[in-house]
Amino acid sequence: MVQNWGQAILNALSNAVNLVLTFIPRLVGFLVILLVGWLIATLVSKALTLLLRKVGFDRISERIGLTRFEQRMGVKMDSAGILGKIVFWFILLIFLVPAADALGVPAVSNILNQLVAYIPNVFVAILVLFLGALTATVVADLVRGATASAKIGNPSLFATIARFAIIGFAVLIALEQLQIAPALIMLLPLPSPWPLDWEGRRRRVSGSIVGKAR
Repeated sequence: MVQNWGQAILNALSNAVNLVLTFIPRLVGFLVILLVGWLIATLVSKALTLLLRKVGFDRISERIGLTRFEQRMGVKMDSAGILGKIVFWFILLIFLVPAADALGVPAVSNILNQLVAYIPNVFVAILVLFLGALTATVVADLVRGATASAKIGNPSLFATIARFAIIGFAVLIALEQLQIAPALIMLLPLPSPWPLDWEGRRRRVSGSIVGKAR
């Protein structure tokens, strides 16, 4: 009995040591990949922030009202710094996928893969909103100047209508990129062709993807 207990303890200790020795290389690989990702993300983030400040991105943000929105939200960072931080976390998240694989956690890797695959849609949506706001500001100034010169109605009113029309269109495009627009349209009390169009489009896109896969 004593020998059996002793052998069981030795086996348990041997298994524990094997687990530790097997896990250490995975942990080292995880930390190395994470460190490389952090260094690359930091360098790219700082370079992008510096480049945006050089080209006057902050002035553009102030022109379209983005800076005022940040101040209302209590954000102390400028627009270039915020975009640099977003890029930093995006790159770091990309490196987290192989880091999780090295650690041997497939469930975490699958979740991170899905998140990384969705993030480009977020970037496109942000770009669409930024360009939409910039275009809306320029068009509003043109409309205000043209209506004021022609002495037609209220120039500020026409400029506001033009601005919000363009921003609304940009928001719809951004929501479509985020795959939110179809769900919102389903909730709106619109005529039946609207949801059918979205559903038909979804089927056409799915069929195209399946055809390419084959």
